[in-house]
Amino acid sequence: MSSPGLRSNSISQILEILSRFWFKYSRTYDIDKAHLEAIKEVSQSWNIGEQTIRDLNWRRVGFDSIQEFRSLLEKWVQGDPNPLMDALIRHTNSQYHQDINKFFSQEKFGAIKKSSGRNTPREKFDVNGAVTMGETFSFQLQPKIAKKLKVLSVVAEISPTDWLVNVLPEVIEKQYAAWLAKQS
Repeated sequence: MSSPGLRSNSISQILEILSRFWFKYSRTYDIDKAHLEAIKEVSQSWNIGEQTIRDLNWRRVGFDSIQEFRSLLEKWVQGDPNPLMDALIRHTNSQYHQDINKFFSQEKFGAIKKSSGRNTPREKFDVNGAVTMGETFSFQLQPKIAKKLKVLSVVAEISPTDWLVNVLPEVIEKQYAAWLAKQS
């Protein structure tokens, strides 16, 4: 079921989105956010509207929804690129198949292992089953600490807020466990 609809530029854009997505996901562990940021960056670098790039990601590759495409992204980051590769190959001319296979065979695209301190925020569900986030806290940091936080977030290539969301749960869990141990 090969489709001549995807041209060389489209293939390049999709592979660039996937590469940027991988890089961002490996730092945030948030598929939707990493995908949206990758789309935004590619639309800016190619000077194309974000909606056009979004459509390229799922409609022109034959998916019924963006979520269907993202489910293949999830399989890819868990170590199984085949469903995503197969979808791209089905909708491209055979002249691009080697480029697609070469892209996915790169060593940097091995399964991403989450460390305990780098999880996405814990989600909870409201009575309707919708995902809601936990409580929000506002606080100020001493200037020296704020500066260090900014450096760490730049190194991790995520926002200071995302860095805190990724790191603080582990710190809080350790402190809480230590406090509980003292109580008994």
